[in-house]
Amino acid sequence: MKTPGQLVKQLRHERRWNQYQLANAAGVSQSLIAKIELDLLPISAKIERALSVAFGIPYDEFHHYLMNTQIDIAEASR
Repeated sequence: MKTPGQLVKQLRHERRWNQYQLANAAGVSQSLIAKIELDLLPISAKIERALSVAFGIPYDEFHHYLMNTQIDIAEASR
């Protein structure tokens, strides 16, 4: 099961982007992308929206993917 950070990294790799390219497309810093991919920071709603736009995925669909990964993580920690 993927974490939210792993999902972001997978989507980035599918587009053959480096962290700088994703950061630029989302209007955030590369260090923020790195922290998200390492699951060091939760993904806020504002960043979620920016990432969904950068990836070209409708926000509701992207949010659903992230919520499912977070639910899986919570279930695994029980």
